[in-house]
Amino acid sequence: MRFDTVIIGGGLSGLVAGIRLAEQERKVAIISSGQSTLHFFSGSLELLGATDACEVKSPFDAIPALPPTHPYSLIGVEKMRKLAGPAVELLRRSGLRFEGGGDTNHCHLTPFGIVKSSWISLDDCLTFASPDNFPFKHVGLMNISGYLDFYPQFLVLGLDKMGVRSTALSVTSPQLQAMRKSSTEMRAPNMARVMTPATVGCIAEFLNEIDAAVEAFIMPAIFGLNDTVALDDLRSRVRRPVYFIPTMPTSVPGVRSQIMLRERF
Repeated sequence: MRFDTVIIGGGLSGLVAGIRLAEQERKVAIISSGQSTLHFFSGSLELLGATDACEVKSPFDAIPALPPTHPYSLIGVEKMRKLAGPAVELLRRSGLRFEGGGDTNHCHLTPFGIVKSSWISLDDCLTFASPDNFPFKHVGLMNISGYLDFYPQFLVLGLDKMGVRSTALSVTSPQLQAMRKSSTEMRAPNMARVMTPATVGCIAEFLNEIDAAVEAFIMPAIFGLNDTVALDDLRSRVRRPVYFIPTMPTSVPGVRSQIMLRERF
């Protein structure tokens, strides 16, 4: 079999390059082995988040001040602008739902409660303009009973620095409770596989009974391994906003992103 292009590596770069070439009616093969870096995906992508430990608000405005040997300097700011928009649209054509992608960075919370700048983030994530503009005064940090790869205590510290009150919560369901018999089962991808409508309904019912003073919920990203059906189902059932933070690898949003990009390819 003959191909116009053979790409080695099926991570984000390889898949995006393959999709772009295939959209140009080129015959492409992607060769990969093992997990790609998308399995470690945080849910957010940087364009230029910081320079010399200084946060960058507008990445394109910051590019001219970079060293001349920096890759972005070599490409040039105008070409960077021309490439950035189509890149985001390609991700959207693949079914990925993102916030951002314009001239300005936004902030998101890492699993360890640290605020980081990002250019685009999956709409699973809680994003905000700056640490001074967090959208809620009181959030609920909801973990799954027995799940050890989510660290509410770090999130509490990070939220406290922004003056945000947080309440730690814990929930389970019969299916999730059964997984606790083996510690190797309590992993994000395994839990995502048992997010049936009944399990989602159990979690949603629990959240809807929480004190109304809690304005929004932050949960580990254990919904939507292959698509966004379970994630959307939970959000539609809960009467307050629900956001998700990727946990220790393997990242459920990362696996979902890879599956959707591969399907697009």
